[in-house]
Amino acid sequence: MLIYGMTLAVLFGAGVVAVLATPLEAQAAIFIPAVAAVAALLALPVAYWLAPRLMTPADTPRGVSSGLFTGRRDRLARPAACARETARARTERNTRKFD
Repeated sequence: MLIYGMTLAVLFGAGVVAVLATPLEAQAAIFIPAVAAVAALLALPVAYWLAPRLMTPADTPRGVSSGLFTGRRDRLARPAACARETARARTERNTRKFD
């Protein structure tokens, strides 16, 4: 839901700039509400597509880990045992802080 609001704001802002920077400015009273409606409709699928790509590496599901915006293809080549060992070492390091 948080991504939807930001996506809506970006799409609406881009649409308003497009309306006001072109000769459509004369009919802005008609086009700006249309831009708001179209932005509200387009923001949901865009946010749904974008949200998994904004997750932290620890939260990223396996199917989305090598997407357009992740840039983590080199980390995907590690075997599962190596990833488990890294998680184990991270857990041990974090628990030592509280001992």
